[in-house]
Amino acid sequence: PVFPKQLSVTKFYDDVLRPAMYQIGGLWDADKLDVGDEHIASNTAMHLIEKIGTKPKAKSKGKTILICTPDGEYHAIPCFMMETYFSLNGYDVINLAPSAPSSSIIRHIAEKKPDLTLISVTLKDHIKACDRLIKNLKKFKVPIVIGGQALQDGNPFHDVMVMDTPSLSELSNTIKRIIKKNDT
Repeated sequence: PVFPKQLSVTKFYDDVLRPAMYQIGGLWDADKLDVGDEHIASNTAMHLIEKIGTKPKAKSKGKTILICTPDGEYHAIPCFMMETYFSLNGYDVINLAPSAPSSSIIRHIAEKKPDLTLISVTLKDHIKACDRLIKNLKKFKVPIVIGGQALQDGNPFHDVMVMDTPSLSELSNTIKRIIKKNDT
């Protein structure tokens, strides 16, 4: 593909980095890529995200987003992508990924009172852990949005927003809508 010289963060994440990481994950899952090679690719992606995070941030919106994964989920790249993107767009971000214990997530929500919680779940084996986490978080009445590849075959959760693998712009629009609705 041909990309313009100034590629937006959103387009880079959605059109370049995410498809590349999905392909790398698929190759690793099919035993066509050594785990060491997968780690090299992941570390390279993390360094790119880190560099993007050094751009000037927008003025603070005064809104906080907490990002986490359920117990056992050790993926970090999508969470760092979201952290960088939302930070650059003026949100205060608490990123507890990967795999902070539920008790730590609960403590941060109780203390920091975020405006929204994002939960990323990649592996279907972690759906039950995600469900337990959601049940523990509902008492705080903080909106929850769940996303990730584990949800591509349907929504096993009720009363929470599920977006399987949204683009950053879709996720951003949804978050703006939820936070605005919650403010009224």
